[in-house]
Amino acid sequence: MVSTARTIIAGFNFSEQWIVTAVSILVGGIFSYVVYGVVMATVSELLQHLLVISPLLIVILVHWLSSADQLSIPIPGSEPCAIH
Repeated sequence: MVSTARTIIAGFNFSEQWIVTAVSILVGGIFSYVVYGVVMATVSELLQHLLVISPLLIVILVHWLSSADQLSIPIPGSEPCAIH
């Protein structure tokens, strides 16, 4: 009676707990595999867009670094003559 009480925990005996654990690990593994595929497809699309845009970003960065010492962003109406 005491050994039976020890093996039954919250209404499950040891063999039922093992089956529930194995099924939940299997379902979690399948779910993570599906989610992994979706995440990798999204990341791959984003990296393709970055690969297409990167030459333009490099040209802008080189132009900005090779320009004057101070940061000058052309904003319409910000010229000294446009204030007065």
